[in-house]
Amino acid sequence: MRVRIWKRGIIVAEKSEKKVKVSDGQMVTIDNVEYDLGKLSESAKAQLSNIKFVDLQLQQLNSELAVADTARIGYSKALKSELEIVGKSK
Repeated sequence: MRVRIWKRGIIVAEKSEKKVKVSDGQMVTIDNVEYDLGKLSESAKAQLSNIKFVDLQLQQLNSELAVADTARIGYSKALKSELEIVGKSK
């Protein structure tokens, strides 16, 4: 799902998946269809808020994955160095 929010012709948030900021007076584009946020039902606004919440969780998890990936690379380099020392002592 592609979501784009704009106000007065200026894009204020966009993501190819589902990242939105719920605020009246703004427009939201979902799957290439524009909607006035002020005219959406409370349920629709709640779903957009849920999408925002989940997007923040995904962003946090992706950051944690990047940290773990970086640590793994460091550990791999350290292991290779140790194995070179062991190999030289034989």
